[in-house]
Amino acid sequence: MGTTIAWKERFNADPGVVGRQATIDGHPFTIVGVAPKARLYAEARENEERYRVLVATLGEGVAIVDLSECFVFANPAAESVFGVSPGGLVGRNLADFLGEADLALSKSETRKRVQGMRSTYEIAVRRPDGETRQIQLIATPRLGKDRCVNGTLGIFRDVTELRRLQRSLEQERSLLLSLIDSLPDFVYLKDRDGRFILANKAQAALLGMRDPKELVELSLLHFERYDTRTYSNVALSFYRACG
Repeated sequence: MGTTIAWKERFNADPGVVGRQATIDGHPFTIVGVAPKARLYAEARENEERYRVLVATLGEGVAIVDLSECFVFANPAAESVFGVSPGGLVGRNLADFLGEADLALSKSETRKRVQGMRSTYEIAVRRPDGETRQIQLIATPRLGKDRCVNGTLGIFRDVTELRRLQRSLEQERSLLLSLIDSLPDFVYLKDRDGRFILANKAQAALLGMRDPKELVELSLLHFERYDTRTYSNVALSFYRACG
């Protein structure tokens, strides 16, 4: 009993395993303590497993490529984005999934990694089934044991649907603005301070301007600063009335 207490006090034994039975080379032993180094190894293994599970369950793609852009690691989310089966990315080259323009961009970005630079950019990935996905990528230099850059750690997400929605909204906005510009009526929007944030061509012409964009950020104070002869009395009366 005294030996067990001494072992705990001198060698920082792990109380979770003290007293358990273990068989080594056919001989039974009672664990009375764990040396500090062994405990550190166990903690390191636990941390490694914790990080492995975290990366494996992330919704974002995580991948590592070497300086020749060959995959040396990819989590399940990355494999899903690239449209390959589990384990289907490791050993393949990024060039297998890129068009000419995106491949040139990727190589240019890899040169930044060699210089120790981090960057964010987008590329289009061509899946094996022919579908193209747009990904937004954060790329960071990966260092080897010698502290030299030996590759790239990339964290990315599929933004295909987001970009598609943005394009659709921009098209609808352009169509709406074209419709507003074609109306003969005066159409405008102002903020709380009375400044234009949108106006159509009819409104701009009424105030003596060719381009409706010239009205943006302007208010009644702007017109009062300038010679009223620049604008018609009708326009100024209208503007003050709508103030």
